[in-house]
Amino acid sequence: IESCMLKYPNIKEAAVKLTGNEGNNKIASYITCNKEVDTGDLKEFLAANLPNYMIPDFFVKLETFPKTQSGKADLRSLPEPQLEAGQYSESFTEPAGDTEIAIAEVWREILHLDKIGSGDNFFEIGGNSIKAIQVMSKVQKRLGKKTYLNLIFTEPTIAKMARIILNTDVQLKTMGTDVLLLNDEHEKRVFFMPPGIGYSFAYMEFARYIDTCSVYGINFIESSAPAVSMAKILLDLQKEGEFYLFGHSAGGNMAYDVALELQKQGRQVGGIILLDSYRQLEKIDWSEEEYLNDAVLYIEQNHAEFMDEEIKDSALNKIMAYRRYLNARAEIEPVNCPVFQIEAEDEITDFNKNVSRSAWNELTFKFVAMKGYGGHMDMLKQPNLERNALLTENLLENFK
Repeated sequence: IESCMLKYPNIKEAAVKLTGNEGNNKIASYITCNKEVDTGDLKEFLAANLPNYMIPDFFVKLETFPKTQSGKADLRSLPEPQLEAGQYSESFTEPAGDTEIAIAEVWREILHLDKIGSGDNFFEIGGNSIKAIQVMSKVQKRLGKKTYLNLIFTEPTIAKMARIILNTDVQLKTMGTDVLLLNDEHEKRVFFMPPGIGYSFAYMEFARYIDTCSVYGINFIESSAPAVSMAKILLDLQKEGEFYLFGHSAGGNMAYDVALELQKQGRQVGGIILLDSYRQLEKIDWSEEEYLNDAVLYIEQNHAEFMDEEIKDSALNKIMAYRRYLNARAEIEPVNCPVFQIEAEDEITDFNKNVSRSAWNELTFKFVAMKGYGGHMDMLKQPNLERNALLTENLLENFK
């Protein structure tokens, strides 16, 4: 990071360190300059040359660096950065009204910031998908009102959240949706089916590396026919053209089901990308204890320490509903599209003998398997996430 910063015009010295407390680490960068440097332009330069997770959260300009006796920058003596009011919004606006003030208090608690404006974007001041879950749980408790988890992803400022929460009719109409646009709008689209947790926000960071397509995340819909319900969303969003589907783990199995349903509706599927998904060869019969244990294990492997009990209960129910649906069917019907598998570095051997990672080739006229990065449970975590996203991007670019 320091080497990249030193390539930017007029930066004389650069130093980087982690700051914050455990579980909320942020990257702080420090610079001395020959001439004035615009931190917004610097951030854009770094974003073009570094992966997202290496972009500093703070930029601090100093006249000189404190030095050690050996003449190197003394990182311990560098001042702790402070987020300036309005740093990420065009102008700072103090939260006003009971709802905005309550939301702002929750944001400050979760993000460990002293001052946040009503126009600041949650995901630009240190927020991520896990912290978003915490925020929505606390906001619901603080206000005593039902809110939808999607809210903070579609309305990521305090002012916008408050406006929707105060208008119950709008919230029910707008936030009851199970669709999230996870990056910028493009002519071509790809639809991400949810991983085991059942929510597509899990792909939020992954989608930022997809530049050639709009990434629409679809949540698992608990209905009598989930694949039909989810395919209907896609049909409503895209009236013509081929569909491209993606899914990690359980999301790949869901992508297969949705592809079949789209084909039954007379629509063409251009391709399915599986991120280490195992084909289910026959139905799987589990006890309630096995469903619960599976869900608990999933949560424990996915940042359980950041979830309070209410969120854990909600996540457990979603995971178990998703798994019940998948276990009650098997993948035996061919799909009329190519299937690409990005495989994890490990192979799950203790899950169930009735699944196979390579057996997808029996269900398609074209099956291509390639090596991905990280273990099965770590493919959506950095540094593997960016590498797997770039593999996905390359496949999407080559779809005709």
